Amino acid sequence: MIPTTTKDIAQFLNATIKAADTAKADRICENVSIDSRTLRARDLFITIKGDNFDGHDFIEDAFAKGASAVICERPIKHPGVQVVVDDAKKALTALAELQRKEFTGPVIALTGSYGKTTVKTMIASIVESVGNAWLVTEGNYNNDIGLPLTLLRFNPKHSGMVLELGANHIGDIDVTASIAKPTVALITTIGACHLEGFGDLEGVATGKGEIYRHLCDEGTAIVNQDLPYREIWEKEINGKKTLTFGMTDNADVWLSDEKPLDDRCWEATLHYGDETVSLRARLPGKHQLINMLAAASAAIAVDIPLAQIAEGILRSPIVPGRLIYRDGVNGSRIIDDTYNASFESVLAGLEELSAHNGKKLFVFGGMGECGSHHDDLHKQVGDAVKKLKIDHTFIVGDLAKATLDTIGEEATQCNNTDEAVTALLGALTPGTLVYIKGSRSTRLERVVRPLLSKT
Repeated sequence: MIPTTTKDIAQFLNATIKAADTAKADRICENVSIDSRTLRARDLFITIKGDNFDGHDFIEDAFAKGASAVICERPIKHPGVQVVVDDAKKALTALAELQRKEFTGPVIALTGSYGKTTVKTMIASIVESVGNAWLVTEGNYNNDIGLPLTLLRFNPKHSGMVLELGANHIGDIDVTASIAKPTVALITTIGACHLEGFGDLEGVATGKGEIYRHLCDEGTAIVNQDLPYREIWEKEINGKKTLTFGMTDNADVWLSDEKPLDDRCWEATLHYGDETVSLRARLPGKHQLINMLAAASAAIAVDIPLAQIAEGILRSPIVPGRLIYRDGVNGSRIIDDTYNASFESVLAGLEELSAHNGKKLFVFGGMGECGSHHDDLHKQVGDAVKKLKIDHTFIVGDLAKATLDTIGEEATQCNNTDEAVTALLGALTPGTLVYIKGSRSTRLERVVRPLLSKT
């Protein structure tokens, strides 16, 4: 972290220091924390305020765990070192911006409606395949608090950064991208996700396009050629270098010879200029092709050879809760896709389910943040279930009522996850395949666990 002492931090933030012994107020801070539960000795604790919490309430806890100092807006009566600022969140952002300013290496920032975490994981695996240590966004640390915390994890061993940016509204990416200042900016896909905040698909494209606004002058904008939003994004790219990717040779980076393998994963030939290489996904589903293509394009933008790209994608770790096949009770198979749900990802998962023989069951918790499109999108999911001839659907909770009504007799309403588990345990037979999908708020991982084989 830059700077690393309370004196330098206070000077940079134009803040005051409150301490019982001013002679001992200059303390070394090794890391930054906003959570007293996970704080470690010698951390700098920053008192962020949220909808349901106030970091000021945990200042004493932070000092008890060995915090070197606290950044706060309202100091408490305590002998520990407190750096007093007007706005603790702005202080966090300012420290992160300073950290980013000091770094001159490659910074890949990516966003999109779905596939972000999978693509981020692939990129991270690719850069590891060439022996580099990069700073990579962990978990869902992709908002205006998580991103600064990620940047403040940087250390001199890191030769690059892969930063995931999430958004629920117009303006969200503008904030985080202004902090990240990417040298490579990537939008994976655009879909019917967070429509409550964005309004419609054009709003999603506009909001995600803010990532290009803060691309460094000598940076590269990576653009999905197959999406119809180039005109919107060109205004943000503003003449900077562009690398396109897509499923045809109209793009700079493209795929051919796509084919499914026996394990339902896909293989394809990647093309860039006169070079080609065979790519193979570790996750099942045809939609992984576009994820591989996006990750490969980002790697090409930072001059990683195609052979290393293929190796990195093949070694990319499997992300929990994202279309994972697992053994179920009574000889059944479970497809765990419970991490989250957008409209397009639900349809992709249903396509994967329908490709199998045997009895096919769908467990659906619904999709959140769809705004005025909620009923229509859930009806379309019901239409897809009928078209793909899924044998039976179990609707969990009230979010997907429109899907239940659309499917009719071939769907069962379960009021909660316990009811769903009970119903499914009575329906699982050898060869049955169960696809489980729902927005994060539906917690459908609670359905997955009791259905898994114990052997």
